[in-house]
This record gives sequence, C-alpha cells and structure tokens, in this order.
Amino acid sequence: MLTDISTEGCALEWATKIPELHEKMLICIDLEDEGKGVEIKVEVVRVEGSDFAVKFLLIEPSDRTLIRNYFSRKLRGK
Repeated sequence: MLTDISTEGCALEWATKIPELHEKMLICIDLEDEGKGVEIKVEVVRVEGSDFAVKFLLIEPSDRTLIRNYFSRKLRGK
C-alpha cells in the first residue's frame, strides 16, 4: 500500500515480500482516475519491518508531472 509519495520517491507499507536495502525494482502506480498506471524504476532506500521507501531512478518527465498533478487534485478533494 502506497502511504507517501513525492516526485522523487515514495513509501509503501504492509509488503508481502520485503525487499533488500538498495534492491532495484520496477513499481507500477495505478492512477485510477487517469485510467492508467505509471511504471517507475526504483531503488529501496529504507526498510523497516514490512514497510519500505524507494527513490525514483528512472521516470519519464511526463509521468513525474502526471503523478504531481494527480495527487495534488486528490489532496484538494477533486
């Protein structure tokens, strides 16, 4: 479950498979109202129990903008 996000990374909790620190992976963030998901290459920067945080390594500039706009609208209740 995604618990925090910025244009540089995100935090996730309740992982069923705990990643290793510095592990690289591909995550997909489903943007429900946009009808699409965003795939991002990430690196694990923190692991605490079943929670972990990643920094974005490879993300298209248009996807970064899409994420920022999507979550800004969510915060404003739109």
